[in-house]
Amino acid sequence: MTNENMTATLNRIGAMIADELGSEADGAFLYAEAGEQWQAAGLFTDQGNHVASHATDDSLFEAIGDLWDATEADKKWSVMQYTISEGKFDADFSFPDEVDPGESGLERQTRAVAARFGDKPVHYPPQNFEERFTLNK
Repeated sequence: MTNENMTATLNRIGAMIADELGSEADGAFLYAEAGEQWQAAGLFTDQGNHVASHATDDSLFEAIGDLWDATEADKKWSVMQYTISEGKFDADFSFPDEVDPGESGLERQTRAVAARFGDKPVHYPPQNFEERFTLNK
């Protein structure tokens, strides 16, 4: 992926976050992990006395996958920490040799959120498991 294409995809991710969060997008933090045919991500904002975790739609996961898939083989990343501040994004990447394989993605995400927001409690959105796990017929 050229730097120009990578920047365009990263801008698209920022636009999706801005569409999702509106005025709350400033200060948003996206923690994402990706690999061959999979992506995981958490989107967080500071709410003063707590951190809110926001539900994301499939298009954000697809954009993360597009970014990973298009990255040159020798530059594949494992973790992306993406922040929005004053209308600009900053994306930091960790590579496979920088990630502890004995640690779960949830452990890494929890540590990254704490590093970003301190020891504030994280409030997760309610899950509608019936809708989420209903098979299409």
